[in-house]
Amino acid sequence: MRRLALGALLLVVVVLRPYPAMADGDEIGPQPPSHATLSVQVSVPSHAGGGGHAGGGSGHHGGETSAGGHHSGAGNGTVTYQPFTTCGAFTQYEAVPCQPTAVPGAPAAPAAPPPPDPAVVAAIARELLPVQIPEPHTSPDERGFQLVGLATWLYMDPGDWHPVEATAAIDGVSATVTATPTTMTWDMGDGTPPVRCKGPGNRYQPGAAPSCGHMYVDRAHYAIRVTVDWEATWVSNTGAAGRQADLALSTTLPLDVRQAQAVTN
Repeated sequence: MRRLALGALLLVVVVLRPYPAMADGDEIGPQPPSHATLSVQVSVPSHAGGGGHAGGGSGHHGGETSAGGHHSGAGNGTVTYQPFTTCGAFTQYEAVPCQPTAVPGAPAAPAAPPPPDPAVVAAIARELLPVQIPEPHTSPDERGFQLVGLATWLYMDPGDWHPVEATAAIDGVSATVTATPTTMTWDMGDGTPPVRCKGPGNRYQPGAAPSCGHMYVDRAHYAIRVTVDWEATWVSNTGAAGRQADLALSTTLPLDVRQAQAVTN
């Protein structure tokens, strides 16, 4: 029996889904697995005049050469392996996923910044102090007039003479600043040395001398300047503490000083 030479044609088609486009600025390095489908198609022609061997699938050649007969029926067939990736090891039925690794030359994570300087935090708290412009008073009342040769009592409201404080915090570091009024200075406008007093002074009291006062010798309209000095200290939750520069707040006050007239008959 004359045998026909067997011709075999093996066609392998690989179908891959394209990788996603790389955006500008993307780093080149290990990428996540790109799942695709690897499709292998095997085509075997029929035997000329001998359909029994190929069609039956019982012969020696039919069992080995017909991949389609082995996996998905006689004749042409397709064997599919999924997923497929170019990253990581590839086995017959699955791909070993890639593990992310550091990109060579990539900068190290920045170190944590140092804690804030408590003195800097205290300087911020100082700006928050509720210090007020002083409101000076005289006795006789500044809204009236003073008399030449008669003591003018100088004072402030005792309710305004007390410490004030403010607190600031940055990243867990806090500082509290306390400002305490210490002295008030009165420039009486008549060319005499300023009157410097400890404490808020006091209003007129019969039979007593003023704790802070002045006596004019000439009648005139005077512009008084009053300054209150505040001592500032601070303490932090870190245990640090210190003293800041004193604060000084000023205001002006007009005074009318008159000459008393003697009445004679």
